[in-house]
Amino acid sequence: MTKERELPNYEVVPLRSDEIVVAAVQMTKKNADPKDLTRRSINDNIDHLCQLVDMAVAFNGHIDLLVFPEMTIQGYGAGWTRDDWLNVAVENPGPELDRIGQLAKKHNCYLCVAVYTKEKEWPGHYFNAGIIFGPEGRIVLNHWKARTAPQKTAYATTIHDVLDEFIKRNGWDAVWPVARTDIGNLAVYICSEGFQTETARAYAFKGAEILCRPYGGWREVHSQFIGVHANVGDPWLAMRVDCQQNNCWGILCDSYSIIIDDYGRIVKAADPNREQVVVDRIPIAAFRKRHSIPALRKELYAPVYNEYIGKYPANLFSRYLPKDSKDNRRYHTENANW
Repeated sequence: MTKERELPNYEVVPLRSDEIVVAAVQMTKKNADPKDLTRRSINDNIDHLCQLVDMAVAFNGHIDLLVFPEMTIQGYGAGWTRDDWLNVAVENPGPELDRIGQLAKKHNCYLCVAVYTKEKEWPGHYFNAGIIFGPEGRIVLNHWKARTAPQKTAYATTIHDVLDEFIKRNGWDAVWPVARTDIGNLAVYICSEGFQTETARAYAFKGAEILCRPYGGWREVHSQFIGVHANVGDPWLAMRVDCQQNNCWGILCDSYSIIIDDYGRIVKAADPNREQVVVDRIPIAAFRKRHSIPALRKELYAPVYNEYIGKYPANLFSRYLPKDSKDNRRYHTENANW
C-alpha cells in the first residue's frame, strides 16, 4: 500500500520568512509611439514604475512581491502593424528590463511585470511576456503568453503558435514554468490565458502557490467582448475560481486590482477609479504545511481531452507571420479546424 506523501507534495525551496508581504500595483501608463526611436514613452513608463515601487516601500515597509498590470511599459497598441510592435518591444535581455531588475535588487524583492519583448533567437517574432525579477536583479521566470483570446485580434507570438519549435528548444517544463523562490512557488499568466481554467490548473499541478495575473485594461476593452464569446467573462470572478479550485493565493492587477486567498476570497481590492497600491500579508509557511497539488481524477477526463480537436492548429506562426490584426484574423479563419 502506497503511503500518502507529506505536505507539501511538490518541490520547494526554503522560505525567507514565515509570512510575506505582497502588493498589486494599479499603474497608469502612456501609450508608446512606435515611430519614436528615442523610446521616450517607454522610459517614462519605467520611470513611473520605479517611482511607484519606491513609494510603496516608503509607505508600507519591505514588500516581498509586487505585481504590475499587463502592458506595463508599452501601453495599448490598437492598429499597430508587426513592424510597429517590433519597434516598441524591448530586448530580452536588454537595457529596459535591466532597469527593472536593478529595482528588484534595490528593494530585495520580486517584481512581476507583463511587457512586450523580442529575443534574438526568434527573429521577426515579438512576445507578450510575463516576467518575474528576483532580488538579485535577474529574471527568475520568463513566460510567453501560451495562448491568446478567441477573437485572434492579438498576434504576439504565443507558445501555441510555435509549439513544436518551442518544445524542441526549451522542453515541456517551460510551457508552464513555476519559479521556486524563497517567498513561495510563483507562476504568472496574462489576461486571456486565464479565459481557460486549464491554465491555473496546469500551474497548480506543478506546485504553484501564488498565481500572478497581469491584466490589461479590462474596463477599456470590456464592451467589445460582451456577447461575442461565452468564454470571455468576468476576470475577477474567474481568478477567484482559479484560486479556490486550486487552493492557491492570487494577485490580479488591472484597472481594478485584487488580492485573493486560497479560498477564493478577496482580501484586498483597489479603488478602480485611481492609481493605487494594495498590500496584504500571506502566511506562506502555514499555508505550505496544508497545501497540496489538486487531487484530480484524471482518468475520467483524459479520454475526452485526447479526443478533442482544437479550433486552431498549433504551429501556425512557424509557417507565416501575420502583418497586422486583420491579416491575423484572416490567417486563423482560413486555417481553423472548425
